[in-house]
Amino acid sequence: MRFPESSSFQGKLLRWIKGSMGKAFRIAVNNPLLNSAAAWCGADPLLCRLHHQWVGRNFNPAKSLQENVGFSHREDVEAALSKVHGTLWSFACGNLEEGASILDLGSGTGLIAKRMSSRFKIVGIDISEELTRVARKENPQCEFHVGDFLSFECGSDFALIYSIGVLMYFPPSRLRLFFERAHEVLRPGGYLFLQYSHALKRSDLWFPDISSIKYSPAIVERCAAEFFKIEAHHHSFFEEKIVQDYDRDPFPMDSFVNGYLLIARRP
Repeated sequence: MRFPESSSFQGKLLRWIKGSMGKAFRIAVNNPLLNSAAAWCGADPLLCRLHHQWVGRNFNPAKSLQENVGFSHREDVEAALSKVHGTLWSFACGNLEEGASILDLGSGTGLIAKRMSSRFKIVGIDISEELTRVARKENPQCEFHVGDFLSFECGSDFALIYSIGVLMYFPPSRLRLFFERAHEVLRPGGYLFLQYSHALKRSDLWFPDISSIKYSPAIVERCAAEFFKIEAHHHSFFEEKIVQDYDRDPFPMDSFVNGYLLIARRP
C-alpha cells in the first residue's frame, strides 16, 4: 500500500537518503530502538517508506507469479499457501452469496483473485504498479487499482476483505487505522479475513525490522476488537495453536508456515 507524501520536505528527504546514503545506512536506521521510538511518536510511516521493498518492485518473467510476490515453491511454503487459500475459499463460499463483491488487499500478481473470481466479483488493490499490471493481464475479469489502502477510495460495500501476508507492511502506529479503514470499506455484516506474520520471539515485539513487521496476535486482536466482532483468531497452519504475545514454539524454518489468521465480522 502506498504511503502518501505527507510533505514535500519528507519526499525530498527520502530521495536524498535513498540516493546518497546507500544500503548500509538504511540497515543502520532499521533497528528496534529507533523503530519503537518512531512508532511511539507516529513517525514510523517515514521509516516504512524508506525500507519498503514493494513500491518499485519489478516483475521477473523468469520467475513464477508466486515467486514474484515473495513465495517460493518449497514444500512447506506450498503446503501453507494451499491451507490458507483453501480456508479462504471455503469461508467465502460458506458465508457469501455468489457474485458478492470482495476486496483483495495486497493483490500482487492476482494469484488469489484468479480462483476467487470464478464465483465472486473481485476488486484488488496493491502498492506495486508493475505487479498490478501483471494482475490485470492475468485476470481481465477483475478490477485492480494501485494505491494505499489507508487513503484510496475503493467503495464501502464489500462483503469480504481478504489480505494474505500484507499486514507486515503497515507501520505499528497505523495498525488501529488499518482496522478502522477496513470497517469503513465493509458493508454491515461484512467479513475481514486477515492472514499475517506473527511474532516468533520476544524481540519481535520491538519491531527489529520495520520493513517486515511480525505483529503480536494480542495487539492485533486488541486493535481489531475496537471495530469488529472476532469470529476466529488462531495459527493459520496449525489451527489448534493459540499464541498470545509471541510464538514460543515456531516452525523451525523461516517459512509461510509461521503465520496467524484473524476472521472478524463488522457488526
